[in-house]
Amino acid sequence: MKNLFYKDSNIPYIEVRHTTHSNKEYKEHFHTTLSIGAIIDGTANFTSNKKRIILNQETLVVLNPLTLHSCNPIKSNFRSYYMLYLDTNWAYNLQKTIFTNINAFAPVSKNLIIDKNDYIKFIKLNNSLLNKDILYLQKQEAIEEFFRDFFKKHCNKKLIHTIETNKNSRKIEMAKEYIEHNYNKNLTIEEIAQKINLSPFHFSRIFKNSMNISPYQYLLNIRVEKAKDFLKNSSVKIADIAQELGFNDQSHFNRVFKSLTTITPYEYKIS
Repeated sequence: MKNLFYKDSNIPYIEVRHTTHSNKEYKEHFHTTLSIGAIIDGTANFTSNKKRIILNQETLVVLNPLTLHSCNPIKSNFRSYYMLYLDTNWAYNLQKTIFTNINAFAPVSKNLIIDKNDYIKFIKLNNSLLNKDILYLQKQEAIEEFFRDFFKKHCNKKLIHTIETNKNSRKIEMAKEYIEHNYNKNLTIEEIAQKINLSPFHFSRIFKNSMNISPYQYLLNIRVEKAKDFLKNSSVKIADIAQELGFNDQSHFNRVFKSLTTITPYEYKIS
């Protein structure tokens, strides 16, 4: 397996992963970004919302933020793919120049986009970002051009995310915010439930029903997302990152990070 990453502090709102000849498996996880993936060789099982679909070439997988999913090999066969991660604040600012009267990031309306032209443009964008000979301005213009067309074509403005007025939905939002602000602490169900004025058992049940993931799994996913930001700073030691994130030790951090990304923190750091 080989991994290439595009991470650059001069274009901090986007990241690309190019993985080749991999049969590594992921646990179910989510991203806080808008994430788009494409198989370029082989096939894979994509699972989201308890539905499983076989992926092959010419299909884009689109994951709005916090979409629980996994994408794994079929019978340990190898596959190669691109994953692109886009900051939703940057996306929202671009969307405001396209759509009128939106007040939040407009999600993409489909998880799967089967469109040869979109697929080719997506592969071209990823190749451009990974090309060290292409200047920043050219890369930034390519990003904006791709996503301007992509959002016009695939965003359903009726699905714009706003905080729901439903009482339980608001409670879940409050719980997520509390976990995100206290990700490095050894939180308890009781502590979170108390903050949102619910019983521990009721909180656990409605959280999992709403998110398809337990509060503990949500915390681990948030820690891994935070870890990626820390790892982009080459001066920070991995052991210090593990401690900052609230893991018991570096070994525990390594196991969790690899289970959700298929690579170790060190491999991500040096890429």
